[in-house]
Amino acid sequence: PASGAAVVSTSITAAAARGAALHLASSLPVRDACWHPGPWPTAPVFAQRGVAGIDGLASGLWGEALKLDRPVVALSGDLSALHDLSGLRLLAEHPPPAGVALVIIDNGGGGIFDLLPTRQSPAHATHFRTPPRADVADICRGLGLDTAVMDLRRGSTLADVLARLDETLAARRTRALVVRVQPDEQAVHAALRALTADVAERGDR
Repeated sequence: PASGAAVVSTSITAAAARGAALHLASSLPVRDACWHPGPWPTAPVFAQRGVAGIDGLASGLWGEALKLDRPVVALSGDLSALHDLSGLRLLAEHPPPAGVALVIIDNGGGGIFDLLPTRQSPAHATHFRTPPRADVADICRGLGLDTAVMDLRRGSTLADVLARLDETLAARRTRALVVRVQPDEQAVHAALRALTADVAERGDR
């Protein structure tokens, strides 16, 4: 199945094609975006850090979308989305006229912590990855936000993600697109680091 990093890259491509702005959440999305080979949007690209790092995502996104008056593609993890429920409600009750496509990569908690030595600890899952018990798609729907779910572990593809994103941007809708992926950050980023090292070595020859 495709990784969260692949979803980030696909979403950036969609934003660029539609002239949309881009918002990258803290944690893995802003880091995964560094691996995107292009094209990049010519519209503004935003990132922010809340008091605790990931909080305030949806609220900041809402303000950006109102000010820009153009569609915005936002990339978030499941925990980042759940750390700003009032912001999700704000998007649902007062959707920006140009629309927001909030892509929520549901990888079962804080995948960034799988890159740390703590993954060897028996307490890693409960104290670091902290997989949410709540279903982020159900939460979005409960808050009144138009929500679509694609499960890349069970038949959905990156082409499905791209098509739904393009539809959302074209219609200028505000919608949460929950994309469920296998939590495999450690393997994906090991492969990316190896690729980077190989490119650097070839460049030195």
